[in-house]
Amino acid sequence: MSVKTIGSYTLLLQLSLLLACCLASCRDALSPEVPDHPGLVDAIIDSTNDLLNVGKVRESVHYFDSAFQQIHAPGPIDQWKKYGFKANFYLYYDFNLKKARSNADSMTLILKSKVQQYKPEYAAAIFVQGHVLMAERRYAEAFKRYYDGRSFARQYLDSCSYYDFTGRLGLVRYSQGQYLKAIPYLKQSLIENATCKTDDGFNKHFTFGQSTLTAIALAYEFAGMPDSAVYYYREGLAFIDRNADKYPERKTFIETARGIIYGNLGGAFVKLHQYEEAERYLKESIQINSVPDHDFQDAQTAKLKLADLYIRTSRLKAANELLDQVALFLGEKGNNPTKEGLRMRWYKIKWSYYDRSGQYLLAYPYLQEFQKAQDSVDQINAGLKDIDMDIIFKDTEQQYKLALLKKDNELKSGYLLAFVVFSLMVVIILGGVWYSLRRSKELNNKLGQKNEQLQMALRSLEQSQLDNTRIMKVVAHDLRNPIAAAVSISTLLLESKQLQQGDKEMLELMKTSSLHSLDMIADLLNMNITAAGLKKEPVEMHTLLRYCIDLLKFKSAEKQQMITLHTKETVININREKIWRVVSNIIANAIKFSPKGAVINVALHDRQDTVLISVADHGIGIPDNLKDRVFSMFTDAKRRGTSGEQSFGLGLAISRQIVEAHEGKIWFESNSDAGTTFYVELPKRS
Repeated sequence: MSVKTIGSYTLLLQLSLLLACCLASCRDALSPEVPDHPGLVDAIIDSTNDLLNVGKVRESVHYFDSAFQQIHAPGPIDQWKKYGFKANFYLYYDFNLKKARSNADSMTLILKSKVQQYKPEYAAAIFVQGHVLMAERRYAEAFKRYYDGRSFARQYLDSCSYYDFTGRLGLVRYSQGQYLKAIPYLKQSLIENATCKTDDGFNKHFTFGQSTLTAIALAYEFAGMPDSAVYYYREGLAFIDRNADKYPERKTFIETARGIIYGNLGGAFVKLHQYEEAERYLKESIQINSVPDHDFQDAQTAKLKLADLYIRTSRLKAANELLDQVALFLGEKGNNPTKEGLRMRWYKIKWSYYDRSGQYLLAYPYLQEFQKAQDSVDQINAGLKDIDMDIIFKDTEQQYKLALLKKDNELKSGYLLAFVVFSLMVVIILGGVWYSLRRSKELNNKLGQKNEQLQMALRSLEQSQLDNTRIMKVVAHDLRNPIAAAVSISTLLLESKQLQQGDKEMLELMKTSSLHSLDMIADLLNMNITAAGLKKEPVEMHTLLRYCIDLLKFKSAEKQQMITLHTKETVININREKIWRVVSNIIANAIKFSPKGAVINVALHDRQDTVLISVADHGIGIPDNLKDRVFSMFTDAKRRGTSGEQSFGLGLAISRQIVEAHEGKIWFESNSDAGTTFYVELPKRS
């Protein structure tokens, strides 16, 4: 594939090819569920790009789709590469912004909840979204997305992984016509790329190096510095000479790259009025890339440069022959958008030919066509050159800093409020305890009095019990905020890289204890559930089960467990939040009491009048002496999980209240040390 084909008329096209190259060569990680196929997918992308390089656009996408369908079970990074390639294709070959955006969004979606595992891929996906925004002419949004990608890459990637993002920012500067500002980015990307190992792969070592040297040369050429351009074109050729023997299997690719640099070098010599050198390099370029499996379109670009040279030196007949050859290429069926830049240049040189030969009436229509094409390009790029990427980066950084300051102030206010609330709660609790003790003492003193006084005392005791229950729920509800704040504080502090090991262990202990407290509070708040208090609605049970599993995957991943789901589309009237809590509690127990690497099977069975949910594990089972007490409130039938997880003994009791309030049933089947299956049966009727 070929960032090697960077040309003066298709820079954005070549930016896309560089992206495709990086998509093919990013780190290939393995998913614990579905393995990737890095060698196969990269080979498919390389072969597809070879077709693109020789102008076979339609054939390339048909080949890619059919080849990818042969992969029986593509892994997450296989699919990420597919989406990246498709986004690139619809941006720069078959221009379709809707499909380009869909594929770019799919790149980030496939990495959802796996960002830390796939950092280089996530950063690349952010940049692709920036490219789509650029194509949509939403330039300010695009540059902000580039800022996000660059910030993420700087934070998490080493220089070898970061070079590609620096190079892309340079190419964005190039596409704005800010050539001298693009050069520092491109040179810096070469320095960062030099930190990679030479055996990191053809794309990372060879393709990026020679293509970036070519991009630097083009930037100097369009900035009006052809001497510097010649120097870097020759540096690119020297780079190819030093490394060509290392990749004998990519001989065609390397020769094509050499031919393209020859063509660019010839164009630079034309600007320096060194016509003999220019003609020699242009003819060599045409000879190399006019053969099959080479970049035939670039050969046409070299022909136009040579025709321009012939016009300058009054060899009009030879110039016209070359223009006719390019016209045949432009008139072939199956034209693709990449020819439009070549066509515009052909109009300009055709006009120059007739003007130089004194045929002014024939020259005028070509001048009109050239100006029309140029106006179209200017309209497409309207606004791009007026946007300053550095200013947007600075503004975005300031906005992030202001957001952090605001968050810090809110956090401090939260600390203060939590302290005040905690103090008030302590006073209320102490007052409640004192009041309860006083009432208990009074009741004890009246035990020996008449039966009527005893009845009055009992009624007072009942009222006191109701008060205590209400206070307990208020306390449990209000305690969530300060404990949640403790979880947030400990999480933020644990992200610091300057913590001592002892401090880190204490913070982890504090966070774990706080999370356990939140679980207990949630259980307390869900006590005493009745049918009268339920608000039911139609709920898609298959969606609810999937949501429960997705939320608990991180817990199962900590123990290297897999949760499977077998379900069908079923809708019944239930209280969504309550049934979600029941299912989540049962699955969480399965995770807790199953060993590392176990499989937990969740299934939904659609019956005539009911639906049956089953959660089967292969864990430690429930001993016979505890089976009669697992659904009891405040039971002592509590055990720690296989990794020492704490159990409060409230979850199953509350789950039974919820299920029975829905007029359903909950039960289990268990063999000690052989696993447990919990069943929840719910009626379909309202």
